[in-house]
Amino acid sequence: MMDRIRLKVLEKLEHKFLILYGFGISDSFLTEDLEEVPLEFALLKTLKGLGFRRVLFLNPQNPLQFLDEESKQLSKHIIWEKRSEVLQSKWISEIQTGPFGNLHFYQRVSGSSLENGEPMGDLHGLRLVDYILQEHSPFRTAVIIDQADVFLTHFEDQRSMASIIGRWLRLPSYNQSQIYFVFASPDLQDLANRIELLPLPELSLFFGNNPQKNLSTHPFLFIEGPELDECYRLLQFARTNLSVEIPEEEFETLAEWIMLENQPLKTWLFRFSQISNFSVTTGKQTGWFQAFHQDSRSIEEKLSELVGLVEIKTRIKELSGWVKEKKKNGRPIDHNFHMIFIGNPGTGKTTIARLMGEILKDIGVLRKGHLVEVKASDLIAEYVGGTAIKTNSVIDKAMGGVLFIDEAYSLSAKDRGGFGQEALETLLIRMENERNNFIVIMAGYPQQMNELLESNPGLSRRFPTENRFYFSDFSEEELWDILKNLFNSKGLQYSAEMETVLKEILHQMVIQKNEHFGNAGEIRNMVEAMERKCLARYHYSNLRGDYYLTYEDIPQEYLSFLNPVREGESIDIFRELDQLKGLVQVKNYIRQLFFRIEFEKLQASNKGIPKPQIKIPHLVFIGNPGTGKTSVARLIARYFHQIGFLRRGQLVEVTAADLIAGYVGQSTEKSMKVIKSSLGGVLFIDEAYSLIRGSNKEHYGQEVIDLLVKAMDKYEGQWCIILAGYPEEMFQFLHSNPGLKSRFEDPIFFEDLSPEQLAEVISELAERDGLTITDEVMTLILEELERRKKVHGKAFGNAREAKKIYELMKNRLVERVISSKQRYENWNVFLPEDVLFNVPDATSYDSEIFYNIPRKIKLI
Repeated sequence: MMDRIRLKVLEKLEHKFLILYGFGISDSFLTEDLEEVPLEFALLKTLKGLGFRRVLFLNPQNPLQFLDEESKQLSKHIIWEKRSEVLQSKWISEIQTGPFGNLHFYQRVSGSSLENGEPMGDLHGLRLVDYILQEHSPFRTAVIIDQADVFLTHFEDQRSMASIIGRWLRLPSYNQSQIYFVFASPDLQDLANRIELLPLPELSLFFGNNPQKNLSTHPFLFIEGPELDECYRLLQFARTNLSVEIPEEEFETLAEWIMLENQPLKTWLFRFSQISNFSVTTGKQTGWFQAFHQDSRSIEEKLSELVGLVEIKTRIKELSGWVKEKKKNGRPIDHNFHMIFIGNPGTGKTTIARLMGEILKDIGVLRKGHLVEVKASDLIAEYVGGTAIKTNSVIDKAMGGVLFIDEAYSLSAKDRGGFGQEALETLLIRMENERNNFIVIMAGYPQQMNELLESNPGLSRRFPTENRFYFSDFSEEELWDILKNLFNSKGLQYSAEMETVLKEILHQMVIQKNEHFGNAGEIRNMVEAMERKCLARYHYSNLRGDYYLTYEDIPQEYLSFLNPVREGESIDIFRELDQLKGLVQVKNYIRQLFFRIEFEKLQASNKGIPKPQIKIPHLVFIGNPGTGKTSVARLIARYFHQIGFLRRGQLVEVTAADLIAGYVGQSTEKSMKVIKSSLGGVLFIDEAYSLIRGSNKEHYGQEVIDLLVKAMDKYEGQWCIILAGYPEEMFQFLHSNPGLKSRFEDPIFFEDLSPEQLAEVISELAERDGLTITDEVMTLILEELERRKKVHGKAFGNAREAKKIYELMKNRLVERVISSKQRYENWNVFLPEDVLFNVPDATSYDSEIFYNIPRKIKLI
């Protein structure tokens, strides 16, 4: 018998109909006598071994065929009994022309024997099989319909065929006969497409109304590559029949490697026909096997050599010891082994999943222990019914091993149209019904995986708390160990100076990481990029000897962690500060921050530390409009970027309206997009107190505030938040959340600019445009500034207001000069009339009403 058929049939003995498919249908099989046979002979031997006395074959070439003498003899009396009825009635029929030509049921002389290949019509053969199946007999009968789609599609009388075969599904329970339909479909999707076109409703029912979700209770047998028994025979066949030298002591290892590859036997027979010797050593050199099969280290060695993962290793050893102890004492192993791996990318989830398969195989829980790795999208189709088929096809491949579903939380995504839920339901049913045949490991980000578990009670039951493994991000020291190990494995060396540079890059990568940071995966990408540049440098420079890494081997992407500002882009922060009017407190704070950073850098350098450990501060700017808050925020973003504190240095400027949505829960999603866009830079929230003011904002705004507080902790060192607004309102806002005030520096006050400072702003603008302001006009400007400040109070726009006044002055000058018929000698000099805004036709410019007009309304 062949286990790849026997084990599947044993699971389905209660079914009348069985449907065979998979790449193994067209494969060869090896018997105990080392004979290479096709599927029909493999089925015959297997079914005979399982107690079937009669095995009948139907195919497009032979309406009825026997492959063994016993089946033929046990059926002969039925055939001759029915044949004699035909002869006594003097009825000789010519079968209608069909795909097999004109066939006759010929009258023969008495005593003639039934021979294989006797001309027989499709319907006659099927009726004889029907007589055999309906007979009250102690003999179990199996009917094999090979090339079932061709046989059923081209049957000469499809109506009679559907009626006869349909009756077989309703045979009484004491009749233990089975009918096997063999399809050359590689997967369940192709099988469903073929069966949908067949004129046999009983087969189509297995795909109707989505019962394929529960494939374990339906009659599908996925035939794949050889199991361990045939793999041993394959090695014996190669040694005996193909004269391939194979060490006897390595049979067990090699047979297991071959089984885990799950490739057709024909592939291996061809490979062995091309070689003269085969061993563990040569097997590794052929490229025929996956890398983890070639690793000769023990499971304990593989675990101990992994960097970090201390808690995970402890739990795995505990699980292994527990199962081994139960087996030693003869206790049943009925534990649920389905698991959840929660952690960010690159934290070792896939590596541990692969090891988990090997461990569970080693302790006898799994038959193969191989890993089938997919994403949630690999389980989902885009049409009704297709998802269950696709999911079951993936599960079929994982039988005997581990199905690892990365980003599993995507199965509950709303934009999946319900197909993700269909995949989950399909998966859960088979996990329950076939829990001893394979295990499922779902993996993903912490927050999303927790939400997935909460969204589906069935998941929580099948993935109990003790089966959930949490993978922490690697520490900076652990990432350095991973980096060193990868360099060593690739034969790359580096100097002490280069080590300092690499550690600095790693340090910056860690403090600037976000939720998408790849951990070990990011380190692997970096090493591979450096290896590529290093080897190319050696090749084109004709260098010889050991590979030593240099500064030029570091890709620009990683150099940016050292010095993100290119040559010529550095800023003189004090010069730009001095160009801003007033702002004494602001300038003092930034000077103190600058000096503190420079001192820490000097101190770190003396201690041999790559970079000072200074936290990026979150700031509060208090002041009226136009006092320079946004300008200073932009300057701080650039400065922090220049000194390497912020990776990108961009300023993302928003108001409460950019963070709040109209429905519960949407504000979190909207705000999260803004937060992620500001990582590596500065998030500037103007009039932040608007989050808790106005209709409907109290609840939704609080949702945003809570998110900001969490994000400040989660992305510490990766960004800077600056809150800005009026003093009194900002004080109330900071006290709206207990955790908010403690996370910000003391407020920085932006005082209003004096009329004289504002007049300087106007004077600089005029000088920029080549225009002249006389002393008389400057006096009028100062009066206008005083008057506007008194009218608008705290809403006075300071520098913004000064720019408005200048634009009004310039507009009047332009109108006066252009509309005049004569050329002014001093056309570029402001006159008093350009500043007199309090004339009757311009009073609206000064009124509160004007300044409260919505921005979208155009004044005429």
